[in-house]
Parts: sequence; C-alpha cells; structure tokens
Amino acid sequence: MRNFNLLILFFSLSAFTYANLSNPLKWNHIQIIKGLKKGSIKSIVKMKAYLKSKTKKYNYTGQVYLVFFDNGLKGVFKPGTNYHIEVSAYKMSRYLGFPLIPPTVIRNINGKKGSLQLFIKSDIDTLNYRQYNKFIKQVSKNDIANINLFNFVFGKWDCGPENVIILKNNSKTYLISIDNESIQDLQFVKYGKKPFVRIFQNIKFSTKDFNKSFPFEKAILLKNCNQSKLRAEFKKKLSEKFYHRFKYRKSFQFKYILYKNGLWRQYIYIDRSYTEIYPRESILKLKKLNKKILTYIFSDCKSLNFFTDEYIRFILDRRDQLMKHIERLDNFRYTQRVSF
Repeated sequence: MRNFNLLILFFSLSAFTYANLSNPLKWNHIQIIKGLKKGSIKSIVKMKAYLKSKTKKYNYTGQVYLVFFDNGLKGVFKPGTNYHIEVSAYKMSRYLGFPLIPPTVIRNINGKKGSLQLFIKSDIDTLNYRQYNKFIKQVSKNDIANINLFNFVFGKWDCGPENVIILKNNSKTYLISIDNESIQDLQFVKYGKKPFVRIFQNIKFSTKDFNKSFPFEKAILLKNCNQSKLRAEFKKKLSEKFYHRFKYRKSFQFKYILYKNGLWRQYIYIDRSYTEIYPRESILKLKKLNKKILTYIFSDCKSLNFFTDEYIRFILDRRDQLMKHIERLDNFRYTQRVSF
C-alpha cells in the first residue's frame, strides 16, 4: 500500500507541467516553489535588455534580472537589501486569498541575495494605454476591488498600470499585482484620498510635533516646480542626491507636509483607485488581521529598519478606516431603504 501511495504521488507530480503557468490557479503548485528555490539556472539577462528585445516598454528603476532555469521556469530576480518585502507581499496574498501575486521566494544568485518571483508572460502590454483600457474592462469587478483593497490596507501607493499584469487564460482575464516593494513605506492617508508618503527624514527639519497628529490640512503645493524652487524651499535640509531624483517637467508639482522631522510627499499623479465593491470574503479576512498575524507574515522582514510596531499599527489603522467606511455605507443604504 505504501508503494502504491508513492506511485500516486509520483504521477500527480509528474502530471504537472510548466505549461500550466498561464493558469494562475496552478501557480502555488509545490513544483513551482521548489523549482524557484532549487532549480538549476541556465542563464541570466538584464530585464531591460529582454524587454527591449521584445519591443516592450518598461517603467522601473533598480537592478532587475530575468532568470532562465533548466526546468523551463523563468523568474524575476531583484537583488538588494529590501527583497524580503516582495516575499511578505506574496505570503499576505496567500493568507488573504487575494490579490493574485506570483510565487516569490528568497534566493542567492551569483553571490547576491534577493527576491525571485515567477515570471508571468502576457501578450497584453499594460503600458500601452489602449491595451490597458481595453483589457482592464474584462477583469471581474471583484478582482479589481480586491487589488484596490490590498493596496490601501498594506500601503502600496505606486499602483499604476506599470505594477500590474493582465493575463488572459481561456475565457478568464486575471489582474496580477507585481512590484509590491512600496508597501514598506510609512504613510499617512485618509480613505478615499491619496497618501502622504515619507520620502526623507532629517533632524534639521526640527518640526517639534512628535506629540501631535498628522497635519493633513497644512499641505503645501509647489506648482510648476523645478530644482531651483525645491532648493529655495528646503535649502541644505535635503541631500544633493535628493534634488537630482526628479524629472522636472514644466507642469511638475510637489505637494508635501513636514511632520516628525520627515518630509511626506503626496504623489498627486499616481493612480490611487478606491473601490465601491467590497467582496464579503475579502472583508472578513481583513477583519481577522491582528498584530500576531502580521508579525508572522512579515517575519522575514524583522531585520529591516522599516518593520516596527509603528508600521504594524499603520496597517491596522488603514484596515480600521476601511471598516468604518463600509459601516457608514451600510448605515446610509439602510436609511435610504427606510426612507423609500
């Protein structure tokens, strides 16, 4: 009987093929995780070079590589110091059941440690405005709602078309979340608004407000901003490198708040979509989140500076904002029904 069971296990694993990668429901198969962690590497190329060879656009910074395995898998490798966050985002998606995030592991490649995520091939170019708008309409409303809920609660603020994949599999169109590194950034936000993200910290700001609430009402907007305007505004309180990080277009705007010796910027250009649909199962899962669960899911990040008790409080605060918003909606709908 033992040999018979082993035979069944052998055939069940053998039946899996990497051709199944076009179906997200197969992504968490043990063979894929094992292949990413232990698979023999055939070759590595820079992601930009690969995308150029396919005449595809790209919109990212940093080191990103495409890894080809002997077993037929491909992976996106991001070396660096904050690679744990991509793995934690994947773990969170597995716990919640949403959104779709490709399997992600930690791996050492050529002496560099980083995140390795399953590469998902799609013929839909999300950086092509027409293609994105055509195919996003084919994604289910619940899937769009789920990715927006995830982005708000966990603080993914750079959530434009460049950070998703749209994948068609038979009659189903899937929306996939990638590049989740920004969930590590501290931010203040009110549900329905765009967040203020901390992008710089310096005691020279001397804000003297550590016992006060975040002053949303004191936001300052620099219109038609250029490097000279920024220098005049902040002088030597910011590093020289900071002043060179932006593309100063003619209509460039810089909206900010100084708080707790930090510079908090509101990215007014980003696509901060909110949802009017709240899938019941998703909301129930979010309700169950607590400090213990979050600490476990982010366990790989314990050695990183961003992962603090404050960071966990920020996540739970955004979750609570969401729940209060839903409660207000429910009360409004109830009063509307009574009035009618």
